[in-house]
Amino acid sequence: QPGGVGILLSSVSTPSARWENMAEFSSVGPTGDGRVKPDLVAPGDRVTSASSDGNLDSKQCTVEISSGTSMSTPLVAAGAALIRQYFMEGFYPSGARLSQNAFEPSGVLIKAVLI
Repeated sequence: QPGGVGILLSSVSTPSARWENMAEFSSVGPTGDGRVKPDLVAPGDRVTSASSDGNLDSKQCTVEISSGTSMSTPLVAAGAALIRQYFMEGFYPSGARLSQNAFEPSGVLIKAVLI
């Protein structure tokens, strides 16, 4: 949207096939007490990420493919930061920045929007 912010949420798969794209090393529910987990998933298997040669003087960087929570967590954190900003800058509910609509969202609200 020109001059505005939008949040796009999409579904990757149908409910009957919802686990087909989970990484083999991921845990899936139900938990011992019957809760369905995980609440939220993000790409974490074979993610292309920035990498360096470890030498601060060379200033050389490249990309590497890696897997794990160290790949998926930054994606979720970035999404949570954008959602927080959306509320803090007053874009909800109109989609236009209105300072009178700005508020600090709770962690529970941010998680609900992520889910």
